[in-house]
Amino acid sequence: MVQPEGSGIGGGGFFLLHRSSDGKTVFIDAREAAPLAATRDMYLDEAGNPNRAKSVNGGLAPGIPGLPAGLVLVAQRYGKLPLKQSLAPAIKLARQGFVWSAKNAAMIGFRAEQLGKSPAAAKLFLKSGKPPAVGDTLRNPDYARVLERIAEHGHSGYYEGATAKALVSGVRADGGI
Repeated sequence: MVQPEGSGIGGGGFFLLHRSSDGKTVFIDAREAAPLAATRDMYLDEAGNPNRAKSVNGGLAPGIPGLPAGLVLVAQRYGKLPLKQSLAPAIKLARQGFVWSAKNAAMIGFRAEQLGKSPAAAKLFLKSGKPPAVGDTLRNPDYARVLERIAEHGHSGYYEGATAKALVSGVRADGGI
């Protein structure tokens, strides 16, 4: 939550776990996956040349997020706490807010133009077209609600129901698959 520019449930992640009880070390790849409708040539222009912008901006850029599934897997298979308890601090930060840092401002500033193309992203991350000032408090109650759904329902709290429908609808509205 406090690094929205570099982490979050809309993407992927890696987990490197070590259990002191048995000395077992486990690596979990929870990166995003390509949608089933993805094709080899979907990021090429009409002349067959790579179009990097298509792979990082707009509706064709997103993959199927893997981090929510990774969080559930880690909690169920390796965790000592229920997912609801593990996610509680992140839910609190999303709801009550966190202090915007210089790193946040720089990284979000780098994407300000693109963020400005989405009314929802602009409302959250931009104030008069610019990232929040260092020291401002950023709150994201929508993110808190999504985390609460995952905490309560596991996989289905993200990959089914209201969250999944909103994500698919947004991607399709932006030309995604």
